[in-house]
Amino acid sequence: MTIHAAVCSLALRFAEGIERRNGHWLWTKRRHPSGYARVLVAGKEVSAARAAWWMASGEWPTGKVWRHCDEPACLNPAHHRIGEKPRPKIRRPHKLTADDVRAIRVEHERGATMRALAAAYGVSAGAISHIVHRVNWRHVA
Repeated sequence: MTIHAAVCSLALRFAEGIERRNGHWLWTKRRHPSGYARVLVAGKEVSAARAAWWMASGEWPTGKVWRHCDEPACLNPAHHRIGEKPRPKIRRPHKLTADDVRAIRVEHERGATMRALAAAYGVSAGAISHIVHRVNWRHVA
């Protein structure tokens, strides 16, 4: 099968298997148990999102194809990106206050062990070490 024939065959199957709803192109045919669309291209089962990207751009994606919408069955190329998905930065609230940090440093100077301080303040010994050695909380005098 030529590339042209493969694209035409795939285009016909896409036309039959896509339902457009709210900006999504939802695949109504075979899906993996995870909910993601799968299609046969040249006898090999592949991600339908990769195949949709190929049809839209003319190039087979070399990186990972990921969606930025919440619909696993969506094949709209405008809802996909190539490459690694950005990971959200998680900012955890501090368990300790500036006053706690000052007290930890004073108690450590007076002989308290890092393990004992960690247990008392509900943090790891590594966190106490970083406080004592001013790796973290440098701005606290």
